[in-house]
Amino acid sequence: MTGRCGIYVVTMRSLTASVFQRWMKAARPDDDFDYSPALLQFVLSNKLIDVALVGMRTPKEVDKNIAV
Repeated sequence: MTGRCGIYVVTMRSLTASVFQRWMKAARPDDDFDYSPALLQFVLSNKLIDVALVGMRTPKEVDKNIAV
């Protein structure tokens, strides 16, 4: 159970580690689709994860992540 004994799971660089983005760029070089919302949803859908740390540089990025 998450949070048991005061221990929680926090992910770092959930969107910026770019492993998935690099793989997609190699598989589909012309693809400029933004997979960030789907990646954030995937991370947050894991019941073992309590917090996903996500860096944001612009108000637009903040709004997009809040929408997720």
